[in-house]
Amino acid sequence: MIFMEEEKSKSYKLKKEYKKSENFKSYYITGAVGGFKNNYDFRLTFFRDDINGVVLKREEIRDNETLNQNEKEEIFSKVRVPCTLECEVIMTERALIELYNFIKKELNFLKETHQRIDNKLMSTSEY
Repeated sequence: MIFMEEEKSKSYKLKKEYKKSENFKSYYITGAVGGFKNNYDFRLTFFRDDINGVVLKREEIRDNETLNQNEKEEIFSKVRVPCTLECEVIMTERALIELYNFIKKELNFLKETHQRIDNKLMSTSEY
């Protein structure tokens, strides 16, 4: 008769060591677009928009006394916000889930911090 012991599988948490690549770049972004382009890869393109020119154009249109309101709205509806695509990140589903969890955790921390600040301000303000 042969007896076999069942060995429990241990799970180990591996620590990561981060190192910037020689081509590492930082971008200030104002938005992102993207999604799953196939069943495997999630693509996220980050962009920076230049809203300043649009604000100036809006003021120019608004202050133009030779145009009626309908003409102003028609002209402004054709104005586009220029966006510069800065970079695209292509990730696996697993990386996307890790990114989601990381962002969710950071947003919850930010929300809690704002709530503590708001509560502190409310408790110290006089009416």
